[in-house]
Amino acid sequence: MTVTRRQQISVFDLSNAVTELQAANSNIQVQHAMEASNLRAQHAQEASLIRAEATTENNALRVQ
Repeated sequence: MTVTRRQQISVFDLSNAVTELQAANSNIQVQHAMEASNLRAQHAQEASLIRAEATTENNALRVQ
């Protein structure tokens, strides 16, 4: 095998590796975005529950 052929194969292998890493990175970015969105929704729901509890307690204190 000639040096030029080995270099061509190496460039091809590197190109494939870069493409695979870019695809993996994209997948990870999508996963992180989904996880962040889920966490925001969860926190919003928890905050809503806390506000509802505080309102209930506040109303109970006013009745007393």
